[in-house]
Amino acid sequence: MAQSTEGLESIRQKVAQVIAKNHGGVQDFGLMAPEGAINIIDTITTLVTAIAVGITGISFLVGGLGIMNVMMLTVKERTREIGIRKAVGAQWWDILLQFLIEAIYTTVLGCLLGLAGSYGLLLLLHHYFPVLSAEFPLQIATGCLLFSVILGVVFGIVPAVKALQIKPIDALRYE
Repeated sequence: MAQSTEGLESIRQKVAQVIAKNHGGVQDFGLMAPEGAINIIDTITTLVTAIAVGITGISFLVGGLGIMNVMMLTVKERTREIGIRKAVGAQWWDILLQFLIEAIYTTVLGCLLGLAGSYGLLLLLHHYFPVLSAEFPLQIATGCLLFSVILGVVFGIVPAVKALQIKPIDALRYE
């Protein structure tokens, strides 16, 4: 056993000599210090994290574009309603708020379904692999909900602004 990290290399050489002697003088093995294993694990962890962040980013972009498309379709289907609301005196922020709240509602609902599915999968994994924790941190759930609200606002802006640009007279003629 090494008393310090300075003597680690000499101990590694002595261990290699003993193992080589037991293997008939052939060095058909490799020795790795704990630091090397930790470096490899850190590299793998960093790579997996980078891949997960990339996949998550693409998923959020695709989900956000899906929300935007649904909201654009909603604006198109409710053109007449928007025109009536504007004709009877609805302010621009009323219409903007209506579509932003609807976009936020859609993203939060999707987030809650995703969190419920994640929790269920976590419990299932814990059932088969008890060494894994079944704890679901509240900070992560709160962060996900906050992020979904931001996602709803960001991807709901374009459809809401599109609804604001509809002229009441054109909307009332729209069928």
